[in-house]
Amino acid sequence: MKHIYSKLAVALGLLVTVGLSDGNAQCNNTIPYGNAAVGGTIFCQYAGEYGTWTGLTGGSVYRVTSSVTTDFMTIRSGSPGGTVVAMGVGAVSFTAPTTTTYYVHASTNCLCGTANACRDITLLASTACNVPSSYGSGNAPTTSTPVTLASCAFAGEYATMFSTAAFTGYTAASTITTDYLTIRQGSPSGPVVAAGNTPLNWYSTVSGTYYVHTASNSSCGTSTTCRNITMALNSCTTPPPPPAPANDLCSNAQALSIPSTVSGTTINATVESPA
Repeated sequence: MKHIYSKLAVALGLLVTVGLSDGNAQCNNTIPYGNAAVGGTIFCQYAGEYGTWTGLTGGSVYRVTSSVTTDFMTIRSGSPGGTVVAMGVGAVSFTAPTTTTYYVHASTNCLCGTANACRDITLLASTACNVPSSYGSGNAPTTSTPVTLASCAFAGEYATMFSTAAFTGYTAASTITTDYLTIRQGSPSGPVVAAGNTPLNWYSTVSGTYYVHTASNSSCGTSTTCRNITMALNSCTTPPPPPAPANDLCSNAQALSIPSTVSGTTINATVESPA
């Protein structure tokens, strides 16, 4: 029967920690529930539990979905508390870095919330597109407000995103809701990071330049209808820290008149020894 162990734990007065966050909204649940292979479903998993998944091949693209579309999903490899390979809300796409066992941690939110209510978790293989034409570019967002990488893009084009932070969750989206997106890293035809229908939640593992390939469907269809391609920082991701202030060194100190008012910050400023 479902979750007898947790009910017994409560009855015996045991205190069990079922969900922990190890930073940047990466959940690490401690209660196992269910096993399945790629293409299957773990039925009636609770938020605060993790499911075990087999049959994933290194280099292949997969997509995890929850029947509770607001769930926050964390995917780990090798062990239940292993390396985080992806995270996001509702539906998350990722490329398996190695052929091993994967663990899908379900939470009600990015604070690793729990709930004793059923949700069905499905893991499916995805296809990836590699379109030929470049159109549009921009810097990675630093907030959950979307930035536009390409205006009036066509299906069959890719947009370039610079200054992407490492270990960060993003959401790519097209204004045509049936579009299929593929994220590649390093070069336009580089390794696939994620692929799936818009909006696409994905996770960067290294900093640098990424490419958003737009297709009209999972068969990599093309279309000359305009759509906008946007990117947002996942709402559960901590924004990257700002750079050091411009006058970080004593040699660049800004002279102030008295009285005067100036604005500034000491965030990420370096420490210099007294002269």
